[in-house]
Amino acid sequence: MIYQQLGEPYRRPGGTSHFFKKIGVKFGFGGKNIVVDSGIGFHLINGISKTHTADIDRLDGVRIDLIIITHLHADHIGGGPALAKRHPEAIVIMSRPTWLGGWIILSDAFKIAKKNQEQARYRGEEPEPFLFDHDDMVEFFERAIVLDHPQWISPWKGWEMGFSNCGHTRGAMSIFIIPPHGRPICITGDCCSQNQELTRGVLVPGVPTTVTSM
Repeated sequence: MIYQQLGEPYRRPGGTSHFFKKIGVKFGFGGKNIVVDSGIGFHLINGISKTHTADIDRLDGVRIDLIIITHLHADHIGGGPALAKRHPEAIVIMSRPTWLGGWIILSDAFKIAKKNQEQARYRGEEPEPFLFDHDDMVEFFERAIVLDHPQWISPWKGWEMGFSNCGHTRGAMSIFIIPPHGRPICITGDCCSQNQELTRGVLVPGVPTTVTSM
């Protein structure tokens, strides 16, 4: 397995993304390519808010088998529609709270992008292109597999994936991946052991018990 950090190019919150290449490879063959999160962040340049994203350009021409969104915050889901549009071959998985709240988060991000374009044009500057449009958002959520976690799923023959609560916010997930070959791995987005306003903290992710076939 090969791991690449694609996100947070400005070394500040935003643009989180992780690429796991050739998970479960055997004798140099097989394996799956999985991306966990694709976020956005914002920073000011000359008084205008600019968007920074994960470096998803590095994935152009690479087959992505699965995109997992760990939770609904913009620094983890904000670039999801753009990534999914570039990779129609990928399965998209997120929790139900992420699916429900993600639409609001992405709609707000789109409004911010429109405002930034208006500010740039007013100042005679070239506006940033949109990362995604309304249709991209609709397609992203329509194709998503929505999980009521904690539970196990089997996305491909011989594979097991467990999704468990990890605190932080409603629907935030830790992911256990057991491939047919190679070492099991555990992935998580933001997590928290202290109780939050909307969810209980999790000291150690629990082991899912429900199994769902795909």
